[in-house]
Amino acid sequence: MRTPSARQSSFTLIELLTVIAIISILAGLLLSAIAGARRYAKISQAKTDIKNIQTAITAYYNEYGKLPVQDNEQGGVQYGGPGPGSCDGWYGQGGLPQSEIIDILRASNDTINVQNKYNPRQIVFLEIPNRASALAPDSTTGGQTFLDPWGKSYFIKLDNNGNGFVHYYYNPSGDDCTGVGGFATIAIIISYGPDGQQEDPTKGRTDDIFSFQ
Repeated sequence: MRTPSARQSSFTLIELLTVIAIISILAGLLLSAIAGARRYAKISQAKTDIKNIQTAITAYYNEYGKLPVQDNEQGGVQYGGPGPGSCDGWYGQGGLPQSEIIDILRASNDTINVQNKYNPRQIVFLEIPNRASALAPDSTTGGQTFLDPWGKSYFIKLDNNGNGFVHYYYNPSGDDCTGVGGFATIAIIISYGPDGQQEDPTKGRTDDIFSFQ
């Protein structure tokens, strides 16, 4: 026959295991909620950054009557298309240096914006948020590339050919004179989102974050 003390010991062990199981479940739910909150915070930060970049580009255009790029890119650029001066430009991963735009908007010197050649009034149109790894050095210009919260360069598409329309072209390795979708604007800004991959917005859901959302 089991003694009362043995019965009491068994009950306490089961109770302890039950409490441990409940704590484990609650800890899992808490960690999941924290991860979700962090992801949402990064998405919100990316949306804010994108809005600020677009606002800065528009303000620069209103101030100087041109895009924040070097002179030979005003009026169009060429990416193996039908001819020079015919295409819009992409700046960022796989394209022209995004730092070119960012440094001009920040009134910061690099090998393109030497002595603020393209921002002679030295107006700071764009403030970079105070977070770790928001900027990364660009060895091609000696300037700074603006990174999204996942550490990838923001993708900027400009109306270089001045037709008042910018395509969203989801594959920068191809001809940029045409594209998927498009908007009557001077600039489109995109973050490739948590997975860091540019995706075709016409093929269902995507985690990319767009200025035109």
